[in-house]
Amino acid sequence: MRSTFWAMVTVLALSVVLCLFARHAQLNLVEDLTKMNDQAREMIWNEDFAGALALSEKMMRRFDHRRDVLEMVSSHDDLHETHQHLVDAWVALKCEDKDDACQALAQLSEMLEHLRNHEQITLANLC
Repeated sequence: MRSTFWAMVTVLALSVVLCLFARHAQLNLVEDLTKMNDQAREMIWNEDFAGALALSEKMMRRFDHRRDVLEMVSSHDDLHETHQHLVDAWVALKCEDKDDACQALAQLSEMLEHLRNHEQITLANLC
């Protein structure tokens, strides 16, 4: 009986640590992507499509590198939609389409904000 209790406590503690690690990784990634997104939009307005394209590629690599950790705390659909906005921005920047690039980056910004707010540890999210 006592060994079962300690096994449950250990599994619970490991689960909490894993969730906290994933949440921390998510917040760091969302903050990094938000900063790079703002920089990319500034580059677009300054007609620096090559710089914005390089930055969008860096954003996609960083997102793909952390995707497995993000799957622990975020919904697959939210991550898919975020990735889709990254790809849309990359394609628009490759074509040097200012309007579509700005639209994709604005949608990415909204999706990042959604990820930040949707996964917060609040009473509403716990229920």
